[in-house]
Amino acid sequence: MLSRLFSKTRTRKQIHDMGLDYIDIIPTTEERLSPKEFLRRHQEDARTVRDATFVPPRLGDSHFGYFVIPNNNGTSIHGEE
Repeated sequence: MLSRLFSKTRTRKQIHDMGLDYIDIIPTTEERLSPKEFLRRHQEDARTVRDATFVPPRLGDSHFGYFVIPNNNGTSIHGEE
C-alpha cells in the first residue's frame, strides 16, 4: 500500500480522494523552546542549547517568553495551511 502511495508524486486532492490524510513537513532552521523545555534540555546536554537566545514576552502575550536555538540536526515540523 505505501509503495503504491509513494511511487509517484500525488496532489493533495488525489490523496484526499483516496481517503487518506496528509501532513506538510517544513524544514526548520531554528526551534522555539519554553523555559521549562529549555531547562530540561540543558540538564540533559548543555551543548544542544548553547547558542540559545531568549525572547521576552510582550505586553499581552500568553507566554512567559521562549528560547530560540539553531536547529542543525535537520528536524522538521508539521506545517499548517
